[in-house]
Amino acid sequence: MGDTVTLSEDLPAGPLGLLQLADTFHRAGYVKLAGSMRRWADELAAARERRNQHEPLQVAARYADWLKANGRGTSFSTFVNEFGYQEADASKVYQNLILPALQLLEDFHGR
Repeated sequence: MGDTVTLSEDLPAGPLGLLQLADTFHRAGYVKLAGSMRRWADELAAARERRNQHEPLQVAARYADWLKANGRGTSFSTFVNEFGYQEADASKVYQNLILPALQLLEDFHGR
């Protein structure tokens, strides 16, 4: 078995903290555990990336539902002021995601 392990009290949460723990355990001789922790860190980072990719699509779907429920047409002002999207990236999200997503929905439902 490996050496006694002293853990830091200020480990960051998430994948970075797991990687730091893996390094600590590896240095102490717990090679298999360290390898598992590195894989867990990779899996956690991948899951977070997938979640981050889906969040904008969820905003677009909620906005489309909101427009329909409220009988509104879309505009940047409606998206920000009435729907309430107040993030710093509002203009980018509206132009690059919302408008294309609404067009895609319109094309799909129009068939």
